[in-house]
Amino acid sequence: IAVLSQVLRLDGNDKLQMIELDMFYYAVVFCQQQSFSPEKMSAMLTLLLVTHNKCKATPYDNMAEVFQFFKDALLRHSIQ
Repeated sequence: IAVLSQVLRLDGNDKLQMIELDMFYYAVVFCQQQSFSPEKMSAMLTLLLVTHNKCKATPYDNMAEVFQFFKDALLRHSIQ
């Protein structure tokens, strides 16, 4: 958690930051359980981060817009 906190620049002092740290921690655990390579783990965590940031930066009723953003980002990251 300490490394994630530093990388994501979250100090975990409020509940929202603790939730975000928790989300990324379990994403890393998932990647490890699925034996993702470092490159695939990086891509997955990047997709999670940019999608989450997009969701936070747009109005609350934004599911369609954020889902389209996610699909576009997934397409860009899936080209090897």
